[in-house]
Amino acid sequence: MEPLLSGIYAGDIDQLSLKAIFPQFYEVEKRYRSLIIGTKRDKTYSNRFLTLRNGLESIVESMEEKLEESSIMKGIRVVKVEKSSRDQDYEISLNNGEHLEADSVIIALPHYLLPNIFPRYDFFEPLSKVPATSVATVAMAFSEEAIRKNFDGTGFVVARNSDYTINACTWSHKKWPHSTPDGKVLLRNYIGRAGDETVVDLSDAEIEQIVFDDLNKLVELSDEPDFTIVSRWKNAMPQYTIGHEERVKALKDNIVKNLPGVIIGGSSFEGISVPDCISQGESIVKDVLQYLRKLNTSKQEVISE
Repeated sequence: MEPLLSGIYAGDIDQLSLKAIFPQFYEVEKRYRSLIIGTKRDKTYSNRFLTLRNGLESIVESMEEKLEESSIMKGIRVVKVEKSSRDQDYEISLNNGEHLEADSVIIALPHYLLPNIFPRYDFFEPLSKVPATSVATVAMAFSEEAIRKNFDGTGFVVARNSDYTINACTWSHKKWPHSTPDGKVLLRNYIGRAGDETVVDLSDAEIEQIVFDDLNKLVELSDEPDFTIVSRWKNAMPQYTIGHEERVKALKDNIVKNLPGVIIGGSSFEGISVPDCISQGESIVKDVLQYLRKLNTSKQEVISE
């Protein structure tokens, strides 16, 4: 289990909450007393990998096309969110000096930013102590002939007590064949994990050499890569440590009580994967619409009085 969890969450398995990161495994173990037995008997598991043909950025591009241009503000940071002088509205302060008013606010930011955005509410403060790991992905393209030791499967994960720096490697040309021309292979490697993040701060050249050396030991490379792309993601992997579910519930309960209409979501809270975040987004929309209907009814009652 440790290589799998470290490869996906870049975390310390001794600190992670199973119920928060893999609730399905928790339920299977309870029901069947064994993960191996459970996954053999449970027919809901699927090995299919899905992605968008033109890359995940096409999700954002599609959203931008459907939204009014004036509703998108790029290069602008939210400094603070406060209740306005009117009880049921919020004032959003931006770093360009502008202020926006809103009936409801959706916060989809990394958790460690929230205490500064809501400085008057101490129930956000525990979020500043929740760790977030820095990672990097290193994509390397080769010709098929350069990989001497091929194997079935779409990649591999690496145990933390090994002599390798990489945590995992995805064989993108097998996982998503449309991403790679015939005769080429694309290996996407992952580095950086809880307690071992310094490698992410090395230069591109140093990282490339470390990853190449690891791959050479594992798959026996006969040639240099056609190209390499290093992408760093600082503090990008929130760590769902033990007690995560309880902390998130307490936080949301406090928000409902003290900041009605403010709703949080995103990878820091209820799942880091794209499907998890889509699911959260759908739930958030329902919550916002329900709140706005309730708020509108309340305002109409005040006017009628």
